[in-house]
Amino acid sequence: MSKALVIATYNGNYKNSVRSKDSTFNMNHVKCLLENISDDLFDIIIIVVSQEINEEYINTKYDAYLKNLNNNDKLKVITKPNDKYLSYSSYYEGFKRFSNYDYYFFIEDDYIPTNNYVTASIDLLNTNSWDYIFGHINLSHTVVHACHCNCVARKKILSELFIDLINKMNETGHAHQIAFYKQFEQSKFTGGDFSKSNYSLPFYQTATQKTIFYTNSDKERIVYPTQYFYIEKICYPNGKEYNYYIL
Repeated sequence: MSKALVIATYNGNYKNSVRSKDSTFNMNHVKCLLENISDDLFDIIIIVVSQEINEEYINTKYDAYLKNLNNNDKLKVITKPNDKYLSYSSYYEGFKRFSNYDYYFFIEDDYIPTNNYVTASIDLLNTNSWDYIFGHINLSHTVVHACHCNCVARKKILSELFIDLINKMNETGHAHQIAFYKQFEQSKFTGGDFSKSNYSLPFYQTATQKTIFYTNSDKERIVYPTQYFYIEKICYPNGKEYNYYIL
């Protein structure tokens, strides 16, 4: 059973993003993630959205770190041009380049999977006969959509859903986050989220700079935002101080 963790990251400074409002969270997210997960959980594919056409926006320290990562059998680093499709086109690029895995774990750079993340996700898929899982599906919104920072899917469905993905997202007429989820929701495949499981996924809310739970706050946490440890002033799982990964 082969597994790939596809990480979406960006070498820029988030000049036009809510992230830029507090420089304390200008972190080396990928370094933090790589140093706090077990080597044997999955192969890792890092998709770097590059800001090289606007060099003044590049985060030079983070960019240098990403460029110095060495490709090997367990780690692949791919750079792609900056487009308007954010993490979604990074997930697509990761699958398109490396389509030989049984399971794909799509995640944004500022989330750290725990050692139980893979087992919990695959067990949930198998127990419910699902093909995909999102971290949280918002059923109360006017248009149902899902948090895009965490998604797990079987290869067999991505081979179909990711054909011409970007054009299909555009055809929905929705914002990217909704359009991406619609590819799953409106397909013949079935899935869900962690809301009725024995696990929780805390999320980092950029607008409030707080860690929040949509459901299951009292359950075992299988993913942590990288910012969580800084906010709570506690050491990372590998023992590093809470401010170790600040750039």
